[in-house]
Amino acid sequence: AALRAAEAEAAHFCRRAPGTLLAALAVSALSWLLMVLEFWLMLRFLGLPLTPVQAVAVLTAARIAFLLPAPGGLGTLEASQVLALTWLGMSPAAGVAASLLIRARDVSLGLLGLWWGGWRWRRRRETAVFPE
Repeated sequence: AALRAAEAEAAHFCRRAPGTLLAALAVSALSWLLMVLEFWLMLRFLGLPLTPVQAVAVLTAARIAFLLPAPGGLGTLEASQVLALTWLGMSPAAGVAASLLIRARDVSLGLLGLWWGGWRWRRRRETAVFPE
């Protein structure tokens, strides 16, 4: 019953707001395109001569790895990169290097977000007016 209700709501949304749906699909497609471009550039910087199609295959392996029940894909991401790049004739070390770059990017963005959140929190606290 809940599944049918969700499907009915989704169908109603598609009929009621097709422009919003198309905008959401466009933003999603753009984000995927940028993610593939980022991944392909990362592999190129590592000196791996992969085609964009091969980069999509390796990225797909990484995304599938995140579906496995492991916190943050820990271990599964690394295994997927080693396996996918080995299948494409690359060294297993290339898979480890790609995984480390992905993890470094993720941690860097997380730390940046924590710093920004802390900065905003301190700023609000300093400007808050406390009643006496």
